[in-house]
Amino acid sequence: ETGTWGYTPNKISIRAGINLQDLKEILYVELKEPIGWFVFPLKTKLLDGSEKPYVNTINLQIAILQNQHSGKDTHIRQIKVFSPRERSNQGMAFPDFKSPEITQFFTIR
Repeated sequence: ETGTWGYTPNKISIRAGINLQDLKEILYVELKEPIGWFVFPLKTKLLDGSEKPYVNTINLQIAILQNQHSGKDTHIRQIKVFSPRERSNQGMAFPDFKSPEITQFFTIR
């Protein structure tokens, strides 16, 4: 499969931010002759020097900066983004869905 080498990215920048104007690079990766799957853990560096094993963001941009052998096009087969689970309730009080005020609207007449 030597004909597909020009389509393989070897310099990747991953950027995160709240909107497109404030994207900041959180990871830069250079790959040497990449083959197969790669895992890039995204972390947040805190002011005290510690790290959180996730990134709080709304936008995630994956920029291909360069391809193998100066290729002009990029082929990426699949991207999966995983995040930690959030607590479903987080202390919010949910209404009682069995009260007469709510059950009267269960059916459409």
